[in-house]
Amino acid sequence: LSDPFGAMSHGYTLPQHRGAVTWGAEMLAKRLQALGYPSYCHVALDNYPMQRLPERQGFQRQPTLCHYVLHNAALHRPPTLTPSPAPGTAPA
Repeated sequence: LSDPFGAMSHGYTLPQHRGAVTWGAEMLAKRLQALGYPSYCHVALDNYPMQRLPERQGFQRQPTLCHYVLHNAALHRPPTLTPSPAPGTAPA
């Protein structure tokens, strides 16, 4: 999964599979970076094993803690079951 900024998120691994597919995450990050997307991640402050994984893959730890707020103007509208047609197009 990725967030609105392109960060990969929600990576969970069962204990018996830890370390088995780190190459997949590394390959994906390198491919996205080659396509011009920045590669970064967010890790919980107390999740030391996960903090080590990106560092082993070449990520650099930033010196400060970062907080961000997502704003989505569509959140104030109730969800719809069918998509709206694009402006200037007739519904199908």
